[in-house]
Amino acid sequence: MDDRKVDVSVLCLSYNQERYIARCLDGFVNQQTDFRYEVLVHDDCSTDGTLQVIMDYERRYPDIFTVVTEEENQYSRHVNIYEDILLPI
Repeated sequence: MDDRKVDVSVLCLSYNQERYIARCLDGFVNQQTDFRYEVLVHDDCSTDGTLQVIMDYERRYPDIFTVVTEEENQYSRHVNIYEDILLPI
């Protein structure tokens, strides 16, 4: 575990993006920086394999990814996912 403070937080929302989410997450992993960053990924109750892909990235890169999952789709409930869920983390 890296004890340096996080300088940049990336917020990523996903819902039913199984075909594309790995390419997106690879883009985050492949960044070369001289500062620490984190990626907060919110999966809004996907019904395809999106969550499994995201969880695999969290398992492989625990110092980068934090995954937030839902039991019920929050977008359909008009929840502001950025402000109400991800930014309080």
